[in-house]
Amino acid sequence: MRLKGSKKHVLDLIDSNDFIDTLNAILLPYNSSVTDKKTVQPKGKNDASECGLQSYLNKHSLAEQFPSLKDVNCNFNKWWKPCGGKAPTWDLISLCQLDGKDAILLVEAKAHVKEFDVKGKRFKDKPSDGAITNHNNIEARIKKACGNLNCTYAGFDISIEKHYQLSNRVAFAWQLKQLNVPVVLLYLGFTGDSYFTDYFEGDSHWEEEFNKYIDGVVPRNFINKKESDFLFIHSSLEIK
Repeated sequence: MRLKGSKKHVLDLIDSNDFIDTLNAILLPYNSSVTDKKTVQPKGKNDASECGLQSYLNKHSLAEQFPSLKDVNCNFNKWWKPCGGKAPTWDLISLCQLDGKDAILLVEAKAHVKEFDVKGKRFKDKPSDGAITNHNNIEARIKKACGNLNCTYAGFDISIEKHYQLSNRVAFAWQLKQLNVPVVLLYLGFTGDSYFTDYFEGDSHWEEEFNKYIDGVVPRNFINKKESDFLFIHSSLEIK
């Protein structure tokens, strides 16, 4: 299958010789950095598989570096879907540093405007009892994250009803923070991919569309500002 869009550009970036330098050019202004590719997932085109957060932590045995994750009850899959099922996957996950501390980098990539999904969580017409339980649990998790975040920065409205993808990204990052795991959530736009009619034409266009996307869901004054080991940033890269 031919790769295209943000998936292709993420893999091209990881496979490039200047991956670390390119990523750190984004992270370093926020006192964050990635030192090597050892814990990066996907690995590149030879291993393009994306991970959910729990499978990533298990794969790299990162509970050893974050004591709070050693608790047997600390399982992101069960926290999100207690009755089983697929958890959200990430375009890129890596160990990183934030203010000199071990942290988790979560990357959501976009290559054109329609990749900004504003829909709510999809629900089957005749869901099973387990699916209903999972749905209700996810709604509760997002509501709890939203309420907690609003205690610091008024204006959060993450929800299961709208902008579900953005909402679950923020909720997972927030849960890491609750477990005393520093986290960097990066929304990364790739500009200049004219394969798509609605491609991001440049940095300013990416900025404009990103701000439209988060408007009314995540307060702008939370973006690019670190708050208690939770850094939510956005940036763009021109495709090569």
